[in-house]
Amino acid sequence: MLNPRNLLQELNAELNEAEQKRLYHYRRIRPFRIGFNLGMTVTAGLIIYAFIFPDEGATAAGIAGAIFMFSLVVYGIKHSSEQGQFKDHFQRHVVEKIIPKLGLGFSYQARGGFPQQRLEESSLFGYFNRHQSEDFVSGKISGRTISFAEVKLERQSGSDSNKSKTVFSGIYLEVKLAQRFMAPCWLVRKRKSLSENKSAHEVKLAQETQTLTGKYKLYSENKDFARELFTAEVLRKLIAVNSDLRSRKVIWGNLAFAFIDDSIRIALNMRRKFMEPDLFKAVCHPAIIHSQVSGSAIVGALMFLIFPLGNFSYISI
Repeated sequence: MLNPRNLLQELNAELNEAEQKRLYHYRRIRPFRIGFNLGMTVTAGLIIYAFIFPDEGATAAGIAGAIFMFSLVVYGIKHSSEQGQFKDHFQRHVVEKIIPKLGLGFSYQARGGFPQQRLEESSLFGYFNRHQSEDFVSGKISGRTISFAEVKLERQSGSDSNKSKTVFSGIYLEVKLAQRFMAPCWLVRKRKSLSENKSAHEVKLAQETQTLTGKYKLYSENKDFARELFTAEVLRKLIAVNSDLRSRKVIWGNLAFAFIDDSIRIALNMRRKFMEPDLFKAVCHPAIIHSQVSGSAIVGALMFLIFPLGNFSYISI
């Protein structure tokens, strides 16, 4: 596995430059942050005043609301601007050099990602009409092409762009196989995640296997094929991957699996963005480099080093 301390030595110049860049943007945003904190203090004081003197409460509450909104908007705009500039620099000068050093033939595109149609084809996310995808990583593990990217999917209701619900936020990952599956299959915890796929039917498993999978359900357009493909051993390994990532707090939800055409597709709900640096944390620290920069690539590598892909080859065409 990648050693963060060795990486610090190899990229010392780039990381020092990135740290200077971070400090530059931090100094630019610091006065706004102080102003925001002062605004919150004044707002809290006015709210307390409104409770103590109810006759003047309406006026105090109005002033408090105005101060709160003004502080929030000004600070939010400034933070977004400074964070965005720092992120661009970090990706171009640090991340693009770190990914190849993972030693797995990975390449990185900060602005790359999966098109919306590809995500819809997986049928893993339910309905969404807004999508963002970035930090695209691709390479090969054991001769199989693997690609993944950070993805955020939203469902917007009506014409108001501010009224939207996050459908998925995390990493979407694909592995290409040498052969094709006879029929698409899905291993998910909720049926509604299979979008509008009416042809996917639940596959009833043996009692022993059902106990093993817990709340996971198997769906397919060909039940006989699915039962033959997903033996108790294969399902055990898939569930073990999910349990392992949850125990290490890499994911906050559960994995969702799709087996379509010649690829395995996986959706990972993540607790945080791995490729995005924090403007308020030094970049020259092994733990920060390990978790923020190489985290998602390591997750992908670990997953497929233990993934039972070999079990699928004998039954797919």
